[in-house]
Amino acid sequence: MSLLLPSSGNDMLLPSSGNDPDNSGNNSRVGSDTASGPGSELPRIKSSFRLCVLGLGLIAAAEFGAGFQSLALTDACTALGGLLLLRHDIGAFARGLFPLAILIALNLVSEVTALLHLLQGPAGPANFFSSQCYVQMHQISKEDVHGHINFCSWHTVFGHLALCCSIWLQFRCLRCAWRMAKSMQECLLAGMPLLDLEGGANPSLTLDEPVETGYVPYSGKAYHLGD
Repeated sequence: MSLLLPSSGNDMLLPSSGNDPDNSGNNSRVGSDTASGPGSELPRIKSSFRLCVLGLGLIAAAEFGAGFQSLALTDACTALGGLLLLRHDIGAFARGLFPLAILIALNLVSEVTALLHLLQGPAGPANFFSSQCYVQMHQISKEDVHGHINFCSWHTVFGHLALCCSIWLQFRCLRCAWRMAKSMQECLLAGMPLLDLEGGANPSLTLDEPVETGYVPYSGKAYHLGD
């Protein structure tokens, strides 16, 4: 709400102390547009990606301790690549995101293949999380040998559980990489520089865009208290 004060030759527009409902509605609408602007989700997705990468590092250590060295190496490659990429600025991060996504996809396919191979093994899917699974063996040689061999132990249980967790985390990393690439693409299409996304800056505001305040600046003649 504004007051129009008469003067000798010019009109002066001053803001009043009351609240303008139209102006408050515009401000709330501007705030909502700012919160959902292009690239606004990038910091949150990046934090989720960092947590998944750190989780893969822990899973790699667990797989190495359980005797699954090949799977541990696969997860370690994803974790190391993600940590190195997160240390760079936004420009290098955008350039290295696509190669890292390809690496994550290949590692995900490799681990799913390893899971299918383990399910088709002698123990079978029924004993996948069992610590004891005896399988009858028959060896034909100079002397026939019959017996039962235990293919399971706590190492296999721990390793199988770590494998399932690593597949889920690899999928989460791949999904986060795709969402971050999509968010940065939206920023570029909107004409926003990627440097605005660093440091927690608001990506929906630029220096060239005026901020609506609801007041009209006075451009008339200057008045003094004695007039």
